[in-house]
Amino acid sequence: MDEMDAMATEEIELARIRMSEIVESRLPGNGSFYTAIAGLSLHRLTKPMPPVSMLLPPSFAFIIRGEKRVVL
Repeated sequence: MDEMDAMATEEIELARIRMSEIVESRLPGNGSFYTAIAGLSLHRLTKPMPPVSMLLPPSFAFIIRGEKRVVL
């Protein structure tokens, strides 16, 4: 890994930590937080959920901590 890659990796990790802090400050437990920005919401789940089937509009999802499995 060259120096630029290492710097980018460090910046990404710092951004991930900051995003995690923001979500945790708004959602101290499981739940959803709907922001003043139309279409932007935060969701926090701390335990695995059974599979569910749903239809959603085109979206972006950022997995900040842990891992998720999505089947399209």
